[in-house]
Amino acid sequence: MINLRNLALVIYILLATAIHAQVTIGSGQEPNKGALLDLKEEGDTKRGLGMPRVELTKLRPTTPTELAASIGGTGEWGLDEHTALIVYNTKGNHCATPEIYEGLYVFDGEKWQYLGQKGSVSTKVSYYEDTRDQLLGKQSYPYRSFGNAGIWMTENMRYVPNDNGATMTASAGGSNSSSKYYTYPNAKDNPEIAPDTWDPSQGLLYSYSAATLGEQDEENIDQGQKNINQEQEQVAGDTPGNNEVEITKGKIQGICPTGWHVPSDREWNQLEKEVYKNAHLYSTYTENELRDIAIWKPSSWNPEWERGLNERGSEGQGGHGLAMLGACKFPDPDIQTDSNGKSLSTEQGGINIPLTNDAVGGGVHAGDKACFWTASVQSNDTAWFRGLHNKSKGVYRQAHPRTYLYSVRCKKDKD
Repeated sequence: MINLRNLALVIYILLATAIHAQVTIGSGQEPNKGALLDLKEEGDTKRGLGMPRVELTKLRPTTPTELAASIGGTGEWGLDEHTALIVYNTKGNHCATPEIYEGLYVFDGEKWQYLGQKGSVSTKVSYYEDTRDQLLGKQSYPYRSFGNAGIWMTENMRYVPNDNGATMTASAGGSNSSSKYYTYPNAKDNPEIAPDTWDPSQGLLYSYSAATLGEQDEENIDQGQKNINQEQEQVAGDTPGNNEVEITKGKIQGICPTGWHVPSDREWNQLEKEVYKNAHLYSTYTENELRDIAIWKPSSWNPEWERGLNERGSEGQGGHGLAMLGACKFPDPDIQTDSNGKSLSTEQGGINIPLTNDAVGGGVHAGDKACFWTASVQSNDTAWFRGLHNKSKGVYRQAHPRTYLYSVRCKKDKD
């Protein structure tokens, strides 16, 4: 690795040739008037400045020793003395908080600042700016198309209204199915305060009524696998003369922004099926690996999974649950549970589901699973949800009490 102190010394000597001297490196040409150090070649310039290539491990070093270690150095480097130091980080870390990107960084005396444009490394990923009046301020959510399953956000919702409209209470749960509760994942002491380990991408946990903003509080007929997100009438059954009519509801917007909605039970199945059939597009599994996993033969999607309870797609050596789970551990030093997930990172275009667990009966759990509300109710006090577990390979479909607090992902309305 290039010795950064020696590099800095060389530059200093060049700049200090005279108090007002300007220096050109690479040719005998005069430097530009506005440059102290001008790198140029005779004729067309075909080479650039090679910055020290390092592996950045900590963005906020607080001591001289930590600063040196943050880019693989040793000893003590004074923080103030190294202000404006520029390096090229060769290895991104999507699991770091905050995330570390590959590319140029400059040290500003307190932290390493990324000089690139923060955003997607995949052209398939876009960002939605949620500018509603809300407790946590404006939020930015990544999203992408998942083939036939439509467009989904790839981070968990973190919306709490702050506009004197719908209200929510910070709580880890209660006994009333129409109560609108929210809490932070792993909020051990106070549901209103974000733990130090909380990252916005983890989102918040919501009771069912909070997730749907009460739009379904009076519903008690099973909506499992029914297309509740279409504004139309459907004739139930195919018997001639059958006059039984199923009135379907409009899209359940709930806590999602305008133009988005809480996905139904059926829509979650569509997402699972898309990942199951095209896991190589959304995870680190390769097509060669999937050829060796019998469960992922495209023809092996089992329609019974769309209706059944418990774990679906868990046979064989793999399962689409692993392709949906993010690869990062839950960021609590007391837990640090491996996710065993294979999803690509959010910026790479993966679903990247974190292990945010749930809150039940006043207790917040974290570290080994992820649970998501669908928009579909199952009875007057239960609703359908999806669950993924770090020790399981498939995806769970079950109905649980509406008082439980789960995560929420939003799906885009069709144009």
